[in-house]
Amino acid sequence: MTHRFRSIWGEGRRGTRRKRRPAAANGTADEESGFQGRDRDAELRALKVMAQRGLMSPEEYDRRRAAILRGD
Repeated sequence: MTHRFRSIWGEGRRGTRRKRRPAAANGTADEESGFQGRDRDAELRALKVMAQRGLMSPEEYDRRRAAILRGD
């Protein structure tokens, strides 16, 4: 005997419904948030952290910091 009623909610059928993954942010996210261009303060903070962790020499830190402040 076949079932005449099939639930649209997937009741009784385990594992047949696929879970959706969240969508990735698209290119318009920055436009919607109002952020335009580079965030100089964030770049300087990241640079300082890298220097503190020993990932770059003091000379390289000074050179990159000057470039960020110039707007390069």
